[in-house]
Amino acid sequence: MPRGFYPRKPAKYGKNIGLKKEWKVFAEKALGQPLAAKHPIHHLDGIKTGPICICEDTFYHSLLHVRMKAFEMTGDYNKRVCVRCGNYDDTAKMVNMLRKKRGSYYQHRKCEAEYRKIKRRSQCQSPSSR
Repeated sequence: MPRGFYPRKPAKYGKNIGLKKEWKVFAEKALGQPLAAKHPIHHLDGIKTGPICICEDTFYHSLLHVRMKAFEMTGDYNKRVCVRCGNYDDTAKMVNMLRKKRGSYYQHRKCEAEYRKIKRRSQCQSPSSR
């Protein structure tokens, strides 16, 4: 048996469905029930054998990754990256843009204005197909 895995209990119909990851066994033991698929596990230190957080949904799990990346880059969990210039800044100095299916993102007002200006200029220069 590979290190870090436990044998799963036989399924309802008597089939053994393989091996279960060690961290999943610990999470289920802490919860006192089987772990639902909608509850992703976040490894707090990035190591599979380290401390874990059972997330309520994938949005919260993604938020944890965003905040950890911000802390790694700036030393502050509350900073966000501008999608236009790639610099981290305080959210009060940025605009939160919402996308229908892909969540939200942040950008500086100045970066957004510059982006729109370039986009407008490129639309004016392209030949119209009439």
